[in-house]
Amino acid sequence: MKSNWKRIGVLAASMALVGVMAVSTVAGAQGPGNGNAPGGQPPSGELSEAEIEGLLYMREEEKLARDVYLTLYEAWELPIFHNLGVAHQDIVESEYPVIQ
Repeated sequence: MKSNWKRIGVLAASMALVGVMAVSTVAGAQGPGNGNAPGGQPPSGELSEAEIEGLLYMREEEKLARDVYLTLYEAWELPIFHNLGVAHQDIVESEYPVIQ
């Protein structure tokens, strides 16, 4: 019985963490510019320091999500958590390799 309560606590904490990550990502996406350079000009192809910082932050969020899902898989042994963890690892490896 104690093990079930521990699992429920891990699940609740993980879901809260994923919710916080989602809110912070949405809030960041609503920042000024939304992909356009200042003054309505198209992007120049070069990333600004702010854009690089944003990408690095998103990469860390993906790593955190991967760790959460793999931890949930270890606790619950549900394949969906393993699949989500692997998917987040794929995103980290494919979407952010140029940002070091």
